Amino acid sequence: MFRRRKLILIFAFIVTYLVTLFLNNKINHQQAFAMNRTSDNVNWVQEMVKMDEDCKEDYQDFFKTNFTEKTLEIEQVVNQLKNLQQQTEKKTAAIWVWSYPDSLEVAMITAQNQPMGGIALEADALTIDNTVKEYINQLTNPFPPLGIRNSTAYLTPAQKLHRWIIKPLEAQLEAENIDTLIICVGPRLRSIPFAALHDGHNFLVEKYSIAIVPSFTLTNLDVSPKNQEEVQILAMGTSTFEFLSPLPGVTLEINNIVPAPWNGVKMTENLFTLDNLKAQREQQPYEIIHLATHAKFEPGEPTNSFIQLNDRPLTLNDIRELNWDNPPVSLLTLSACETAIGDAQAQLGFGGLAVQSGVRSALGSYWQVSDAGTLALMSEFYQHLKSYQTKTDLLLKSDALRDTQISMINHQVYVNNGQLRSTRGNLALPAVLTEFGDDDLSHPFYWAPFTIIGSPW
Repeated sequence: MFRRRKLILIFAFIVTYLVTLFLNNKINHQQAFAMNRTSDNVNWVQEMVKMDEDCKEDYQDFFKTNFTEKTLEIEQVVNQLKNLQQQTEKKTAAIWVWSYPDSLEVAMITAQNQPMGGIALEADALTIDNTVKEYINQLTNPFPPLGIRNSTAYLTPAQKLHRWIIKPLEAQLEAENIDTLIICVGPRLRSIPFAALHDGHNFLVEKYSIAIVPSFTLTNLDVSPKNQEEVQILAMGTSTFEFLSPLPGVTLEINNIVPAPWNGVKMTENLFTLDNLKAQREQQPYEIIHLATHAKFEPGEPTNSFIQLNDRPLTLNDIRELNWDNPPVSLLTLSACETAIGDAQAQLGFGGLAVQSGVRSALGSYWQVSDAGTLALMSEFYQHLKSYQTKTDLLLKSDALRDTQISMINHQVYVNNGQLRSTRGNLALPAVLTEFGDDDLSHPFYWAPFTIIGSPW
C-alpha cells in the first residue's frame, strides 16, 4: 500500500514538473516572440519589399490581371523621392502600413534613405478591426445625438489610429520637414480616411498632403512633363437616374468648373454617353476627366463596381479598355463616389481605381456626402488645383485637396442663406440643395472621405 502511494506521488510530481516545464516554455516562447517583434531588430527594407509585394498581389488577384512582374526596389524609390524633391520642392515620405494577427506594423523610407518603422503590439487584428469600424461609424453617422456638426466622438478612434500609424514615424517626419505622405495600405486598413487621423491637436491633413497607393510597384510617381499647351478638362455628368437617387447639384457643379477656373468641354444628361466619352478623349488628350455621377465600389468581382453613365454603367473591367494611359490622363475625378465600407473586395476596387483605369491619379470618396458638400469641395479643389498649375505648371493634386480640406476645417467654405460661401466668393444655390438648412461643412464627414489615389502630382 505504501509503495503504491509512493508511486502515485512520484507520478504526480513528474506530471506537475512536465506541465510546469511546458507552461514555462510556452511563456518563454511568447515572450521571445514579443521581444522579437520590436522595431530594433527588424530589417525594414525587407519588410517594405514584402508588404509592397503582398499588396501588389492582392490587387492583381482581385482584377485578375498581371499588371507588372517588377518587385519593389527601395533604392529606386529613394531615387524617385530625391528627383521629386528637386522637381516639385516637396519633401515626401513613402510609408507602408500592415495589420498582422498580433500587431500593426509601419515602415518608412525618405529621400535620405534611412529606413525605419514601428510595431504596435497592442493593435492586434481584432483591436484594429474594432477601432477602424468605430472610426468609420463615428465619421459617417449623419445623425448622432448632438448632430453631425457637433459630434466629436470620432476623435477617440482617430487618435488611436494616429498613435499606432503615425506616432512611431513622427520624430523623423519632423526632423526631415516632410510635407507629403504617400501611403501603401494593407488589409483591414484600406477604408481608413487618413486625412482625419488626429494627434490630439490637429488633423493629419493639417500637417501633410496625403496620397494612397495600391502599391509602389504599381504606381508611377514620376512628375508629368510640364505642358507645352494649356491643360484642359473634360467634365461630364448626369443628375437623374432610373434606379439610383438623383444628384441635383451636378449641372451647377460642372458649370462651376468649366469654363472657369478650367477651360475644356462639358457634357451633361443625355450627352453623357460612353460613345461621347470615348470620342472626346480621342479628339483631345484631356489631362483631367471629371465625372459627376454615381460611382459605386461594391463587393464581389470588379464587374460589380461601376461608374454610371447616362446610357449604361461603366464597370471597372470596362474602364481599362478606354486606354486612359495612352496618352496618360493625369487626374480622374469621381465626385459622387462611394465604397461599401468594411468590405475587403470593395476596398480593393476603390484602391485600385487608378492602376485599373490607367490614370496617374484618381480623386474619389469612401462615402457619398451631401450634394451641397460635394459641390463645395469640388469648387474649392479645382480653384486650388488651377492656382498651383498656374504657379508651377504642375498638377499638385494632393496639395490642392489638402488646401481644400483645411479651408473646410477652418470654416472658410460653408453654406449660409442659400449661398455657397468659399474662397472663390459666393454662389447662389438652388433650393433643393439647401432644404436641410445651413451647413458649416467643417465636420470631417464632409471632407475626410475624399482621397487622392495614385501619384500626388
